[in-house]
Amino acid sequence: MKWQLRATLLSALALSACNPTTEPGQAPLPIPDKTVTNSETTTWVSRHSQAVCDSTAELHQALTGFLDTPTADTLGTSQQIWTQAHNHYRLLATGYRLAGLLPPHVTDDRDTVDGWPLIPGYLDQVPGYPHSGLVYSEVPLTPDFLTTEHQSTDFGYLTLGFHPLEFMLWGNPGESLEDQAQKFVGGAEDPDTMDIPGRRRDLTRLISNLLKRSAEPLCAAAEQSRLSAALTSAHSPGGLPDDLSLAPHEPPVTGESSGVAESEEPGQ
Repeated sequence: MKWQLRATLLSALALSACNPTTEPGQAPLPIPDKTVTNSETTTWVSRHSQAVCDSTAELHQALTGFLDTPTADTLGTSQQIWTQAHNHYRLLATGYRLAGLLPPHVTDDRDTVDGWPLIPGYLDQVPGYPHSGLVYSEVPLTPDFLTTEHQSTDFGYLTLGFHPLEFMLWGNPGESLEDQAQKFVGGAEDPDTMDIPGRRRDLTRLISNLLKRSAEPLCAAAEQSRLSAALTSAHSPGGLPDDLSLAPHEPPVTGESSGVAESEEPGQ
């Protein structure tokens, strides 16, 4: 009897080993995908990317108001919104660094949103060079020209992004809001004379509009999904920053430098 019982048990085990664990017609259990986007990460990416797009659009609107009516008050408002927009971008850029990704606007080491360092004298007058920069040149100020010229011959020759706009808004060290706003007032009375305030307004308006357009791809659904998936794979969602102190920050353009120092390659 014992050998019969043993034989029965062995037969049952053999049959169970041959049969699949899944019932006929039943779909196999899915293998967990480690890159599935975590909802907390998705929320973080959506919130911060949308904040960048919204704030750069708000900045362009405020700047349009300032350029139409250049006063210390309208300039101060534009400066405040610039700071808010740049802070939003700093946090989002930290997410890209944690994910090991380049934002869509960075190609060939050229950044159309937050390129740095900047040579201010390439844009406008600086101490010791009162007639320098694109403002005082005769080149046509168009979107195509600024896009082509951006970091074309030197990484410090910035014509696009937050930091050229920062310099156009704050000007040189020691200048008050009233001093800087006055640079945008009026125009040339003689048609044969270059309209410097008008060119300054045109350049600032173009940089602002192109910044808004460069930021828009950050809010595309496909781009948000790309960043969310990479962050989920590379980083704990609980550690994503909402504190600006954790985000790298460049020195202000209007620091002690005269703005005519030699340019630097990125990373130096």
